Amino acid sequence: MTETTKFWIKVIAYGLTKVHPAIKKMEAYDNNGEKEKEFSLATKTVQGWSEYCIKVAECNLKVNGLEKIPTDKPVLFVPNHQSYADIPILLYALKDYPFGFVVRKTMANMPFIKQLFRHFNCVPIDVTDARQSVEAINKTAENINNGFSMAIFPEGRRTFSNTPEPFYNGAFKIAKKTGVTIVPVYLHNAHRMFEGNGHQLGKGVNVSVNILDPISTEGMTRSDVNALNEKVYEMILNFSKNYTE
Repeated sequence: MTETTKFWIKVIAYGLTKVHPAIKKMEAYDNNGEKEKEFSLATKTVQGWSEYCIKVAECNLKVNGLEKIPTDKPVLFVPNHQSYADIPILLYALKDYPFGFVVRKTMANMPFIKQLFRHFNCVPIDVTDARQSVEAINKTAENINNGFSMAIFPEGRRTFSNTPEPFYNGAFKIAKKTGVTIVPVYLHNAHRMFEGNGHQLGKGVNVSVNILDPISTEGMTRSDVNALNEKVYEMILNFSKNYTE
């Protein structure tokens, strides 16, 4: 049995024994209008799932710059996107800063993920459907205006590389709508846990999550969106070029 097969068996078993029962409780809280309890349990469950994934993969995770994250208001995390592993990595690295994801609709429909992320303020997006993409942007903005931090991968797809690719404008349209502070994040080596290892689990990979300087977007207008996109992209790209382990 390969290490990859062992990993998925353990993760699925965790989903059946830990995540699934918790989802049932979340649904009960939701039906009773107990939103605070629902979100609290979802947060605890997601963090437990992400920690378990990191532990089973024996990932050596280093987190830099947590002190830069504002704690008095919601933020929009804007990380580069290397791998499916990015989501559990970020959830575990930023466990003290609960946030929801904007995720591709295909991933949002996966077993357990669909039910769990619905209770965690995550927003599915279909990048092939312009109308639905606008709805996703508006829903994300609504979550932020309601006091919840969010995260969106501006590349729109996995790159399987430590070098970021140019960004789409979705994240920056959300910032324009809400005036939310953007927190750029550079992920390093996450792709080597799976996709960059021949789609086989790479155990013991050294991965880092690097928090860059926050950017205020208060007062920005539609005309500022492209420049904001370029600024954040250049920040993350330049950090990746100068990064040393």
